[in-house]
Amino acid sequence: MAFPSGLDFDRVLAETLNAVQAAITGWQKGGLHSEEPLMSRLSEQFSRSRRGCDVGSSVPMRMTSQVALLHRKGDNNRDKYGADLAITVFIAPAGFLKTALFQLKVSEDFTAQFERAQLNDALADAETGDRTFVLVADRTRLRTRVNDAAGVRAMFNGDAATLTRNCADWNTLGQWLSKWLACEVGLPSTSNDANGVEPLLSQYIVERADQTDAWQEPWSTGQAPSSQSVRLDVKPAKMWLMLLFSAAGAGKENAG
Repeated sequence: MAFPSGLDFDRVLAETLNAVQAAITGWQKGGLHSEEPLMSRLSEQFSRSRRGCDVGSSVPMRMTSQVALLHRKGDNNRDKYGADLAITVFIAPAGFLKTALFQLKVSEDFTAQFERAQLNDALADAETGDRTFVLVADRTRLRTRVNDAAGVRAMFNGDAATLTRNCADWNTLGQWLSKWLACEVGLPSTSNDANGVEPLLSQYIVERADQTDAWQEPWSTGQAPSSQSVRLDVKPAKMWLMLLFSAAGAGKENAG
């Protein structure tokens, strides 16, 4: 699947990098340099209104966003998750549908610690595992690096439970995004696959940031997914952000 011709990649890249930089800067200034506050900052930036943003190439195109929390009610919030943040991109004119899941990690001068158990949880299910990446945010340099979860797990020595590694040589977010949108990394989805990762994520929605009728799920919802994770105690992600691209004039008013 090639990068959709209806989108201007430079514009998409600029918007993405600006949002991430604003999120990391606010996170660093906030003083709580852990993954949870970073996830909230990222969600805040990507879901904000972008009325003046046109990311189309030959014709205007706008972006709307949806945010949902994913977990099982009850159990004293002790659910386990394979990823912190899931992001789905749907480009209506091109029928482009793709989801990436991210484990967020904090680094110091690009050196971070990784846990084998967390990576095993992410990779237990092929639907999510082949789409899971590790996003490292450096609180010193205020920059990001990305690698796929399987590749990070392969870096462990023997049966070691943890890995401490410098990530400066990993892909920058811009490099990763260009590869991901071109489907050089990460698997694409199809909207008619009832067992796809998007219907799977839908099963875990317990709270939507937008409770209006405008909520969209542009994929098959006729039946519940039959596939389940090998680890039934592991939920796919904590939060789900959907970015929906459509021709200008369609969809919500808070578009980009």
